[in-house]
Amino acid sequence: MMLFAAASFIAALATVPSEAPLVQALAAVRDPGSWAEGAAFEVAPVSQESWMRQANAHVFLEGLPEAGSVCARAKGWTYGIDLEKKELFRLGLGRFRGDVGCVETLFNPWLYSDYVADAPRSTLLVRISGTTPEGVKLARAAFCNGMNNGVVLGKSARRVERSILDLDPSDEPPPTEVLSRLAVPAGCVYAGWSQCPAQEYRAFLDWGAAEEPRRVWRVKYLTADSLKSASGATWADSPLLSAFGHAVTIADCRTETAAKRILETMLSHAVDFPRDEVGYGKGKVRFLVQGRYFIMTSLPEGT
Repeated sequence: MMLFAAASFIAALATVPSEAPLVQALAAVRDPGSWAEGAAFEVAPVSQESWMRQANAHVFLEGLPEAGSVCARAKGWTYGIDLEKKELFRLGLGRFRGDVGCVETLFNPWLYSDYVADAPRSTLLVRISGTTPEGVKLARAAFCNGMNNGVVLGKSARRVERSILDLDPSDEPPPTEVLSRLAVPAGCVYAGWSQCPAQEYRAFLDWGAAEEPRRVWRVKYLTADSLKSASGATWADSPLLSAFGHAVTIADCRTETAAKRILETMLSHAVDFPRDEVGYGKGKVRFLVQGRYFIMTSLPEGT
């Protein structure tokens, strides 16, 4: 059974959205983790046993950062939210004021803590937050539609300052014409997508593009082994924003000519997963073009 783990500001929303691709993917790959009861997270655990019950659960937090103590304690550092000003800041997107929502998928901080010496598997934290209750509603809807990491703007939202890393966030999903033509091996289950920040757009200029792509998405697939440990390989296979294992990055380059120009540059780059002290596991990144879309995929070849 999947139970709610959040201090929600609206009781009617106090359910894990079963229609969300990430929730469905975890169930499809028979991940043993369940979604924990939210009330337990409002009070700090008093024993190792109670701590581990929280650590071994997938956590779903929905609400304003000040909706409850658990929302405040787990608000993280990626998104800066000022409720008084109704502002949200995200490096790589910018600062916005009004109804703004955000979705963030991380590892469960109760598991990744000093209280846990070793973890045979990993669990997740999904945060649905925003500057206003309306912003949180928008974020929840975006998560249900597949966005695991990103910002969604309401009609009232406006940019309040300019920087060199500005990007207008969009909850536009990845193109179905690309997803439907991908060679997805058996055992890989679609688990949603992440909204890439501006610094990833700018990288395409270094790869031969004359202009930044119109849109960049990172699509994630899960397998039965995606969260089987707490290693670097698990990080790569997880649905976190920058995780590159079992992932497909799609860039809308506006024209096929622009996409092919990037492909010519990238074919000369190394394609193996990085080899360093982290240990991301074995894997390759392949490059291809479908019409105006440049694609980087780390899905295994074959079925």
